Amino acid sequence: RTARLWRLDADASTSVVQWTMKGHKGPVKAAIFFPGSTSDILTACGDHIVRIWNAGTQECVNCTGHSAAVNSVALLEGASSSSSSTTASTMLVASASADHTVRLWDRRGGECRFTFRGHGAAVNSVQSSFDGALLLSASDDSSASVWGVATGRVLRRFKGHSSRVLSAVFSPDALVVLTASADRTAKLWSMESGGCLSTVAGHTAQLNAAVFSGSDGKAFALLKAGTAARPPAQSALPHALVLTASDDCSARVWDSSTGVCLKTLQGHKSR
Repeated sequence: RTARLWRLDADASTSVVQWTMKGHKGPVKAAIFFPGSTSDILTACGDHIVRIWNAGTQECVNCTGHSAAVNSVALLEGASSSSSSTTASTMLVASASADHTVRLWDRRGGECRFTFRGHGAAVNSVQSSFDGALLLSASDDSSASVWGVATGRVLRRFKGHSSRVLSAVFSPDALVVLTASADRTAKLWSMESGGCLSTVAGHTAQLNAAVFSGSDGKAFALLKAGTAARPPAQSALPHALVLTASDDCSARVWDSSTGVCLKTLQGHKSR
């Protein structure tokens, strides 16, 4: 029920706890830094609350309004919500909850700016496009949805998985969406048409997360519960690699254009 800020030495061989964030009343589901900061931290908790922490002052802002566990949080860059004139890139926070909703919060006061409704089950992840204009959510209703931040409306809904979707991320250019599901597959979807471009299959248990990498093998910062990376000069697709993580104790690297598994990473002893 805590989050901890660790200080690493130069070669990362040892670490010391710098600060323990106490006050959560349930399991901490996610913790991320604000961009460019090592003191501003965002946490998602099973006690229904999003918390915004400052390590310098050791103060906390509570974002309350969800009626079930908060599973994921994200930060928006450069966008304004449909109910707010706020445009500062670090002022908006998004959260995904088991109460079937995604919410948008003002970082400064913890006020809810908008509630995105439309999923029929728990929402497991949320991510922002690089410009903050779009939100992407993954749900136990076996779908992923793209929302317009300015309008609050669903722009795309991706259906095709046969079980709950645990993770969804944008490609760096936001033209493709990658989903990971409990049906043991990952799927790539076209933002333009809404159709499924390809399916990668081979894991023997549910997938918990999937991310893109560039053609040179360097991963873009597309994390399950963080901010989106700014796009490269050219689209990473169709030559991008896809990395998946599964309950079968393995991770796999795939060619996104062919769906061929290039490498299976084994060694973990549990999911």
